[in-house]
Amino acid sequence: MKIGTCIPGNSFIPDRTEEEKKLKLLTLIDGYNVSIENGFDFVESSIGFINSLSDGELVQAEKLVKDGKLRVEACNSFIPGELAVSGNIVDFLALEAHVEKAMNRMQILGGEIIVFGSGGARKIKDNSTHEKAVKQITEFLIMCGKKGEKYGITVVVEPLCLAECNIINSVAEGAEYVKAVSHPNIRLLADCYHMHKDNEPMQNITDFGEFLAHTHIAEPMKRNTPGCEGGEYIIEFINYLKKAGYNSRISVECGYPNFIADSRKAANFLKSVL
Repeated sequence: MKIGTCIPGNSFIPDRTEEEKKLKLLTLIDGYNVSIENGFDFVESSIGFINSLSDGELVQAEKLVKDGKLRVEACNSFIPGELAVSGNIVDFLALEAHVEKAMNRMQILGGEIIVFGSGGARKIKDNSTHEKAVKQITEFLIMCGKKGEKYGITVVVEPLCLAECNIINSVAEGAEYVKAVSHPNIRLLADCYHMHKDNEPMQNITDFGEFLAHTHIAEPMKRNTPGCEGGEYIIEFINYLKKAGYNSRISVECGYPNFIADSRKAANFLKSVL
């Protein structure tokens, strides 16, 4: 298994000038370099951040990727809340254009995984129905599968806890969408924070492990640095991944009080567990 971490969307290097802090590409480079130096195998950013890079920065980033000095293997926050995936008003052409841009940029940055959590975009609105949302989300994922095949990107369905969304709330439910779409570029994610929040049984990891292609971890009580609260739940989560024969990425998604120091602690903890 490869260990990685989500990186900050804002500059975290103390001695950067105010002008340097405004440079998105420099923030991305800093996040990548610190993560690799601290012992992680890969980094995860957000689609919103990747899409905010200027065309000039994207050209520079492409050169860095080709030179082996930068790579963003995964991205989260796929669809912004204002771009609805379900509901009575869904602009499918706008969604398709957004997916195209996101995957094109991810391909340039060496990406392989996009996480479809996006609770605000996929949630069932008050005037809609669960049946309609299921159909719309499935159609969206079918489109993502085709685009993913074109760009070499896999979209993973992320189950979210009930406090954050009202549809796709368990690994078991997420697996139903993966099975319905039946495309190799549409897979499943398990997030230990969301599982803990809704008391989802760990057995779901082994029961639906064949569909998993990405995972998120954090200390589940406060969603903070792995290991800072003992790590017992994370250890159990990883043991179930092993039972399922999972051999892909584990990505830390948490609020680091200090990214440089605490991400190093997280990497060391995960290495000791694995």
